[in-house]
Amino acid sequence: MTELVVKPEVALGPFELGSSVRTVVQYIRQNNRTYNKAITKFNEEDPLGMNICIDLVNQGLELRFSPVSQRLELIRIYDLTSVRLIYGDSDFSSRTPTFLSVHSKFGPTSAGHYSDSKETYMLHYPVCKPLLHSRYFLSTS
Repeated sequence: MTELVVKPEVALGPFELGSSVRTVVQYIRQNNRTYNKAITKFNEEDPLGMNICIDLVNQGLELRFSPVSQRLELIRIYDLTSVRLIYGDSDFSSRTPTFLSVHSKFGPTSAGHYSDSKETYMLHYPVCKPLLHSRYFLSTS
């Protein structure tokens, strides 16, 4: 399991907001034992019309880059069970993260977005967007 330190509004582990695609790709290549499955997604027909995404499948992370500046704008955590998230002096992902556990570490957020079809709730924070399955909303453990 990959351990990542959360630095609100700055970084998630080694991935700093504002980093170039080149810098991130070099880091992934240099650490290919940890990040051994990366899928790059972009729009070949209209490269400036859609974000450039690097999906780190084994870590459950998606890194989104601006198509124009090619700088990291967003880190989406879509599988909270694949990474160990450290914030301050605590590991808040050692158990299945819940809405309440994420909220207690980072405080209030915008309303977020609920998807009926996927039964997920997306929270929005300055550095990352954790995606929680609806069955964990009200759990306090």
